[in-house]
Amino acid sequence: MRKQTVTTVTKSQATIAYTALVGIFVDVMGLFLLGFASLIGNSLWPQSSEMRRKTRVILWGTPVGFGPGFVVLFTRELNGKQFTDAPFWVWSLQPSYWR
Repeated sequence: MRKQTVTTVTKSQATIAYTALVGIFVDVMGLFLLGFASLIGNSLWPQSSEMRRKTRVILWGTPVGFGPGFVVLFTRELNGKQFTDAPFWVWSLQPSYWR
């Protein structure tokens, strides 16, 4: 039988891992904001009236669909908790889960 070894994580290793996760979180949020800014630009200066109508529908649907999830993620990050610690009713308010 193989002997299992227990590895301990030092505080500096945990800090490095947390810093990496925060960096990924910031990068992902930046990409979402960049995409939303692009969508705003496409709705303000469209090539046709049909494109303006379609992009405005997408523009208003994006915050409605993603907004509650972003609010939960931001409040959990500011409080130093994991986003999975949120109660079920909070996640049931997320429209993207209503399939």
